[in-house]
Amino acid sequence: MDINTALSAVALVIALASAVISFGSARLALRAQTQTRSDVFHCQRDTLILAMADNDIRGDYLTLKTALAREDLERHLLSISDASARAQGDTLLRHVAEIEKIPASLTERVYNEDNLDTLEFSEEALSILRKMARTEQVNAKTLSIETYDLIFKRIEHYISGC
Repeated sequence: MDINTALSAVALVIALASAVISFGSARLALRAQTQTRSDVFHCQRDTLILAMADNDIRGDYLTLKTALAREDLERHLLSISDASARAQGDTLLRHVAEIEKIPASLTERVYNEDNLDTLEFSEEALSILRKMARTEQVNAKTLSIETYDLIFKRIEHYISGC
């Protein structure tokens, strides 16, 4: 066996080993990518469930706050005889009626915690989760307490000033 044949055999063995290592690396990379996407899916699902719970709490708080504001306003309006003060109270009552409609949007969800727990990983399911998460972000903005605090403060001011 001459030196060139030996070097060719060594080069062939090295190339073969390199091909096996490359194949194994590619397989591990694909597995890691799939695992990573699956982890993203589970993380996004759990985050969505937490966002839903947070929005439900905000909705319940807003429902309670509007019920109390309505009760206070209606009780206060019974004792008012001034027409302009009564008109202002009626306007505030209309604002309360509008706010009362906001938490109802949460009951119109087509998904719930049970649906999400049974959802299995796929690229389509990940896309669906992202859409649901955007909906919950919009809900969170809509239910933002700071948005309605101004109206509730006006109601408190109105009741205490009359």
